[in-house]
Amino acid sequence: MKILEKYFDGVLGPLSDLYEATYNDSCLFVQFKDRFWFDQELAYYNLLKDKPYCYELLDVDHSKLLMSFKHEGENLSHVMHENKPIELDYKNSVKEILCDLENEGIRKINIYPWTFFIQDGKLKTCDLYGCTTNSTLISEHRLTDIINDTQRFSFVDGYLDCQATYNYTLEHSDHYWPEKI
Repeated sequence: MKILEKYFDGVLGPLSDLYEATYNDSCLFVQFKDRFWFDQELAYYNLLKDKPYCYELLDVDHSKLLMSFKHEGENLSHVMHENKPIELDYKNSVKEILCDLENEGIRKINIYPWTFFIQDGKLKTCDLYGCTTNSTLISEHRLTDIINDTQRFSFVDGYLDCQATYNYTLEHSDHYWPEKI
């Protein structure tokens, strides 16, 4: 079993403060640290599981906050960092995924290369806990310890302003991607 990490600004580090991820040749195992984010991931997985860009969930252990899903491809963060040839237009694929999510009334506020992977020649997305809708309420205290960019996260009356955070993320995506998404 290997630990899955991300590249950000050329440095290899943990994928998320919310979970630990390990993998083998066919599966990714995501061990959440908090029930709230585990439940968010499952809720949005259930909404998106029939989408061609959603991962294939293999198993869920509610008592351990552990999920496993099919992961026979490569994390986009690694592919980009290692300058491997990408046989799909990942930028257009990301835009198509975001457009489809928007059409469903969903905004994915964690749009980073490490939240996508290439599998069977297609771009897939994970870290669905970062999806929101107009009715999503995430209290500020849930995010205080994980905020990596204080300008990106806006709060109103103690709750995340999901639309403003999404807009900021899109506008400043070139900080995480080679170019603006």
